[in-house]
Amino acid sequence: MRVTSKAAQRGSGKLVLILLVVLIALLLAVGSAAALYLTGVISPLGNGGNDVEEVAESEAGEQRPPAPSRGQARYLEMEDAITVNISREGGRRAILQVNLQLMARDEEILDSVEEHMPLIRNNLISLFGDQQFEDITSRDGKNALREEALEEVNRVLEDEGEWPHVEAVYFTNFVTQ
Repeated sequence: MRVTSKAAQRGSGKLVLILLVVLIALLLAVGSAAALYLTGVISPLGNGGNDVEEVAESEAGEQRPPAPSRGQARYLEMEDAITVNISREGGRRAILQVNLQLMARDEEILDSVEEHMPLIRNNLISLFGDQQFEDITSRDGKNALREEALEEVNRVLEDEGEWPHVEAVYFTNFVTQ
């Protein structure tokens, strides 16, 4: 009977060793997953950390909070009107003069706009100067131009490493002649 008892002890010793190795492996896996999640390498949805609500990091490594989706609208008026020559049917020239206000819900976003205003104005002048008179005289044409201007403002902010969340561009004066 002693032989059976020694074999049982060896078998249970091996079982304990196997269970210990499995437990350690499981703890390492859970610990690694928790560390990756907490550092932002993986997200809860498993999409590689690209959630819309996730904290973004700029190229400089600074963390920025996501833009607020709700809150009081804040406006920034571009001080001077943008005046450009545009093409008209028949090769003639016309003038477009636009006053703008930009809307965001975070003061920091508008501060970024002010910081990069020379580049934003430059790009908007180019955008507006490429327009055709006939395309921008209708309501739909003006709305399409506003959307293009919004995309351009946010593109400049993003290219400059800023948080690109200007929500709207409004024409406060729009004159064609």
